[in-house]
Amino acid sequence: MTSNVDTSAEKLRGRKTMIADGDAGLGREISLAYARGGADIAIGYCGDDPDAAEVTGAIARAGGGRVALLPGDLTDADVCADVLQRAVQHLDGLDTLIALERPVLLNLSRALRALSLPGIRLRSLAALPR
Repeated sequence: MTSNVDTSAEKLRGRKTMIADGDAGLGREISLAYARGGADIAIGYCGDDPDAAEVTGAIARAGGGRVALLPGDLTDADVCADVLQRAVQHLDGLDTLIALERPVLLNLSRALRALSLPGIRLRSLAALPR
């Protein structure tokens, strides 16, 4: 008997995704899921715990894709725009952004418009303000 179960391995191959606050907690889980799926990822993080970001990056790199660790306070609009630009540079483009917090979501949305980056999908799990 054969199985038609999709294990998601390689399902995201070719994707270039930035995960805001992707170094720990739920953000880490999302980062690792995208890496396991074959995506190249940029992990934005506030820089308070660079060790957590390094651990997440090392685990994600084991999946074989490119991983960029991008420190910066994403709740600061100017810093957020800079981190977004660095993500685009490190990954040679970007097609998906994932934000977990409402202030970061708003900053990323503004930065997308200001930087004229078309074709990038902004995904949010920021249903409730912090």
